Amino acid sequence: MSRQEQLQEALYQHVRGQLSQGQLLKQLRRDVLKMNQKALAEWVGVSVRTISSLERDAAPPSQQIINKVFNKLGLKAGLIPVNAQAAQMLFRDRLDTH
Repeated sequence: MSRQEQLQEALYQHVRGQLSQGQLLKQLRRDVLKMNQKALAEWVGVSVRTISSLERDAAPPSQQIINKVFNKLGLKAGLIPVNAQAAQMLFRDRLDTH
């Protein structure tokens, strides 16, 4: 699976509620970027502790931190469905092909 396909699949799982924001970050860091926490922290300009906290969903991060980390990954914070049923309605065409 290409990096783009991995990114799309991880985002899809996140929107469907299968991955938390922290799990998404960890999966992208490890599987797509092939980085450890220290390398990612240096690249985005935050502490390793911040990356670790985000990945563990330890505390609600500020919008500024979310944007700082995810913008470097080519993503921006936005609105996603609050539950799996709403996500299924949005992605009905995709679900029909899987």
